[in-house]
Amino acid sequence: MSEGTQQKLEGLTRREFFKALGYAGARTAGLVAFNVAAAVVQDSVTGHSENRKRAQKEAAGNAATGKLEVPYFASYIYNAAVRLAAVEPAVSISGVVGGYLFGDFVGGLLLRNKPRKTNQIIGAASAAGGKVVDYFSTYAASKQMQDPRFVEYGLHNYVHEINIFHSLHPDGVELATRGVPIAAISAFAGWVFPFIGRGYLCATSGIVYNNLGVAGIVSKALVLGDYVKEMINRGQTQDEINSYLSQVGVNETMQKSALRQLHSPQNSNIFK
Repeated sequence: MSEGTQQKLEGLTRREFFKALGYAGARTAGLVAFNVAAAVVQDSVTGHSENRKRAQKEAAGNAATGKLEVPYFASYIYNAAVRLAAVEPAVSISGVVGGYLFGDFVGGLLLRNKPRKTNQIIGAASAAGGKVVDYFSTYAASKQMQDPRFVEYGLHNYVHEINIFHSLHPDGVELATRGVPIAAISAFAGWVFPFIGRGYLCATSGIVYNNLGVAGIVSKALVLGDYVKEMINRGQTQDEINSYLSQVGVNETMQKSALRQLHSPQNSNIFK
């Protein structure tokens, strides 16, 4: 711990330390509960889960009649892309929750003797800055979702934006037009409740990890969708395609085996 930090924490009693930690923990728990509730409300309003089930049923019905289409394999493609992208949900969640708790708790301790206005300025700036970082990383994923193949291959039923203030698959224009007022509201919230701004800025580590991870998943899923479409056109069976997708992202030996099935050496770029 630096000398400056030690000086800022001088005079802090154990009781005050645990009291601050308790408040920060409670607020973080409230944040988690709010986001879970918001996701449930969004799903209820948009019918996203029901639409996915309907699409799966329709694709399965087509497959049963011998009409294989890429959307039938959408869930397999998505899972294979997740393996290839090596995105760990636990890392994202811990980054968001842990980051928020850290920003709220540690920031509060370091600023506890500062004037309220200083706390408010830092809270507002942190909230606005965090929101800007969030939107820039969200755009990386959003841009991938605008590819026509995203809907054609049924991937839109598995990847979407979790934000009640946006559509499920917002484009850059929507992110910009809605993002500006949302950033302003966030800054105001950070001014009124400085702990929100501090926590949000620190939570962006997990947010960015998730957004860039989603961008990678969609990018690889689109390429896999191309491969599956090619396999269907070659007349390969449902079992052969499922076997290929199950091998993708498992280990290097199985990846090479999957590539041999496609007889396309250039396809190795997906594993880069």
